[in-house]
Amino acid sequence: MLDLETLRRKAAKNGRRAAKPTRSKDIYREACRRSHRILGSYLALRAWAKRVDCLVLDRSVLLPYLGVEAMREKRLEWLAEDIKETFPYAEALYYGGSVYGALYISRREFPGGAFDKTLSDLKRLRLLRRRGLRASLSNIPSESRMISFLAAAATGGKLGR
Repeated sequence: MLDLETLRRKAAKNGRRAAKPTRSKDIYREACRRSHRILGSYLALRAWAKRVDCLVLDRSVLLPYLGVEAMREKRLEWLAEDIKETFPYAEALYYGGSVYGALYISRREFPGGAFDKTLSDLKRLRLLRRRGLRASLSNIPSESRMISFLAAAATGGKLGR
C-alpha cells in the first residue's frame, strides 16, 4: 500500500504536484453543493411548470430534505450560493429573529417592502402577487424522486409529480 509521501515523490518525479489530501469539511461541502444544485434544478422546472418566479421553501419541507433538524446560517448561505444561477434572489425568514422559518427564492428581484413586516407565508404570497411577483409554496420530494424527474425532463419522458 502506498503512503502519501510515496505518492508525492512519484508525482514529483513525473513533474506534477500531488493533490493535498481532501479534508472532511471539503467533502461535506461538495456533497451539500451537489444536493443543492439538484434541488435548484428541480425547483426551476417546478417554478416553470407552475408559471411562477418565486418559490417558498418552508422549514417543514426544506429541513427534512437537507437531513437536518435545525438550519444553520452557513447552510442557508451555501444553498443560496449554489442555486444562484437559477434563483439569483434569496431571502431567509426567521421566527423570533433566530429560528429559520422559510426561504424565499426567486428568479426576479423581490419588490420593495416585501419583507418589511412580519407576515404569514400565505399573506406574504398575496403581497408578492399584488406587487407583480408570481409566487407559490413548494414541496420538496426525496432526492431520488427529483433525480428521476430531472432525468425524465432531460430525455423527454413523462414527468411525474
